[in-house]
Amino acid sequence: MREAVDLTFDNLPDIGGRSAIFLDISGSMNSGEYLQIGSVFALALYKKTAGQSLFWLFDTEVFDAKPSRRDSILGQAEQIRARGGTDTGAPVRRLLAERKKVDQIIMITDEQQNSGSPFYEALRMYRAKVNKDVKAFIVDIAPYRNAMVPTQDDKTFYIYGWSDTVLNFIAQSAAGYGTMTERISAMELQ
Repeated sequence: MREAVDLTFDNLPDIGGRSAIFLDISGSMNSGEYLQIGSVFALALYKKTAGQSLFWLFDTEVFDAKPSRRDSILGQAEQIRARGGTDTGAPVRRLLAERKKVDQIIMITDEQQNSGSPFYEALRMYRAKVNKDVKAFIVDIAPYRNAMVPTQDDKTFYIYGWSDTVLNFIAQSAAGYGTMTERISAMELQ
């Protein structure tokens, strides 16, 4: 089973640039299979960045998960446990404090913020002080449909639920739509 999960993700596109992957491990992620799904997804993303990413777990604090690119996704996902409250701004504030420049932020969460400052406030500060062009992808694996970021923010993408197409979308969006347009324009029609 572990090998099958790893092989499933091998066929998906790599994610270019430097990524920050944030997985919510708060207590609310324990409901249903949110944490298991989120962990598998976050670890698959990490492997698709070819090691060019940060992989942090967060509740009201932030932890460097230090995953292995060699160990199985399922094996590592089984080691991740839920605990604590939710501060979605915490990992972005740490990025800002450490002045770590990334091209995209990918957060996997159920969006049940109950502590600290909101994600969008921290994201705006990060854009102002570190990287104004950073893209943010919020993968909301719960059916609540709340939004941490206003819809007018054209550098933030909301994804509700999860499937293998989410990885494709993130990879293509991170590369920029210009490259997709160029590829389509270069196609020879018959």
